[in-house]
Amino acid sequence: MSFYTVTKIIFLLALWGAGGFAHMQMSKPLPIRSPLDSYPTGPVDYGYTNPLNASGKNYPCKGYEKDPFVSQAFYVPESSYETKIQGHAPHGGGSCQLSLSYDQGQSFRVIQSMVGGCGFNQTWPFKIPQEAPPGEALFAWTWFNRIGNREMYMNCAMVTIGDAPDSLNDNKNVTNSPKFESLPEIFIANINGEGKCVTFEDQNVSFPLPGPKVIGKPDSKGYNCTEDAAFLDKSPTKQEPNPKNNSGQTTLHVSDLKLQIIPILFCLLVN
Repeated sequence: MSFYTVTKIIFLLALWGAGGFAHMQMSKPLPIRSPLDSYPTGPVDYGYTNPLNASGKNYPCKGYEKDPFVSQAFYVPESSYETKIQGHAPHGGGSCQLSLSYDQGQSFRVIQSMVGGCGFNQTWPFKIPQEAPPGEALFAWTWFNRIGNREMYMNCAMVTIGDAPDSLNDNKNVTNSPKFESLPEIFIANINGEGKCVTFEDQNVSFPLPGPKVIGKPDSKGYNCTEDAAFLDKSPTKQEPNPKNNSGQTTLHVSDLKLQIIPILFCLLVN
């Protein structure tokens, strides 16, 4: 093996360890500043697969929630659609939520929760609830990986909600919808946010308030919160102790290793 090849392997492994081939990102609808956008209208984030900062400083939407509005999809209440996720490191799956915000990310209301399998299943059907008012909105995908560092991933796309395609020009002003506001707020953890929640490794998060549609069945609680929060169930429950060492250290698992090593082997074979 030549010195050049050895150097290349070292570089690729370093990139791998730094997350160069890691994580997942939403590809449909295209999120704000997505590197997958073939016709970007502004800055592009080439580190899009990274999780939110642990300090919470770029929550929500990686800090892009107030970018100029460019709609990536038109959704009609009571109609069915699909969201797509792509990437090479599902981190053992985990749980995720889909939500909508009409106030530039100040609040997000859950329209669907997926418990377990997020990351492995990369296409999820969903329905815009009848309660969703017409207007410009942020469509968010949030993910809590089951294996690896305790992180929160969040991608947001700008979408338009309306009653029919020809109403596009009439729905910039959102009508107050008490029913929509009654939907639960999204779950937040691992970013030093409201509730001070932390997820447990090797467990799927069972969302306390999952919203009107739930896919999958909970097999564990999967989190612990030390403070109150709007997204927590207020009914009396016994707090679950942390069964594992959740110091933030990454556990290496074969399923992720196989998926992450593929790009490295490909680079070596073609050069």
